[in-house]
Amino acid sequence: MQRTSAFSKIVEPIFAAIAIFNLVEYGTMLLPTSLYLELTRFLIPYTSISLALAVGFGVLYGATWIQMGKRVNTPRRHARMRALLRYWLAFSISIYGFAKVFKTQFAPMFTRDDMPVGALNGFQLTWSYFAHSYTLALLIAGLQIGGSALLLWRRTSLLGVVILLPVMINIVLINYFYHIAIGAFYNSALFSLGLIYLLLLHWKELVALFLSAPAHPPVTASRVPGFFLRLSAIAVPCVILMIVVHRTPVTPLAGKWRVERLVRNRDTVKRQDWESNGEAWTSVYIEEHGAMALCANPYIYDPQRAKLEKFEYDSSRHRLQMVDGQDSLNVTISGYDGSHMRWDGLYGKDTIMLQLSKAEKQPPKENY
Repeated sequence: MQRTSAFSKIVEPIFAAIAIFNLVEYGTMLLPTSLYLELTRFLIPYTSISLALAVGFGVLYGATWIQMGKRVNTPRRHARMRALLRYWLAFSISIYGFAKVFKTQFAPMFTRDDMPVGALNGFQLTWSYFAHSYTLALLIAGLQIGGSALLLWRRTSLLGVVILLPVMINIVLINYFYHIAIGAFYNSALFSLGLIYLLLLHWKELVALFLSAPAHPPVTASRVPGFFLRLSAIAVPCVILMIVVHRTPVTPLAGKWRVERLVRNRDTVKRQDWESNGEAWTSVYIEEHGAMALCANPYIYDPQRAKLEKFEYDSSRHRLQMVDGQDSLNVTISGYDGSHMRWDGLYGKDTIMLQLSKAEKQPPKENY
């Protein structure tokens, strides 16, 4: 108990200092735009300096608190620190909720909408995905605003934490793995840590709620059938998916391929013919699990001018077959070295030859 109390006396002042830094930064948003943009170069939320100051303050304050012992009204001080933590989290998270309502987050951008998906970085891809549905943005905003409101009362604070924590952890993962702005990642991570701390204050109640013996009787009297029932509930879906994946194994040919030369019935198809001929293919897209597209547009994948169908590849005979509903493609692959290959065979009743080279995809630039 003493160790837990000492831990709280250090952690809570750290959160208090972080809250003050954060609230000061939110206040700068009300300044004139030019002045605010100038200040953001110096007042970046949760940089290593501000975090170090907060941790240093928390350790010093906590050590003093512990040393003073009974001379301090500890319950009252804990109540004030935790109230500050709850109000700061409610204020900060609700700002992000209202940002979705007023479309300062997930707003449509005409420049981004005209970019190819493959050229989008993680930040742009995430914003484009969530901007597609304003209704979804409102639902997320409702959880953030509603959960924040519940934090303002001690009696409903646990319910607010339970609502907000899954949302915030999801946001942390998106911010990290999709390389959203570093400030947004720090914000979401610290909000999540604050919510976790509030959750741990109810540790005994949570253990009693989730790990206590169930009131209803077991399904079977013996533990052995019950164990195998639980195992099958997880193992059987895994086996089903393994069988499905085995039927359409990942092909070594997967990737985007440029058509360097296309010969049909001994006539070389000119590259500019793609504008008027949907079968003057300039790109071949081979997906990992049995789908392939032949596309005429050399710049983007145009589903209106492409043939997308399933294909089968016999690696022992180096033969590839695709049926597009009208004409079938049957070719033999030669000269494959990972970057180049040649196809010879039939497309419908026409003889066909394609020389292909693999297009190297350039990864989009990340924010950090």
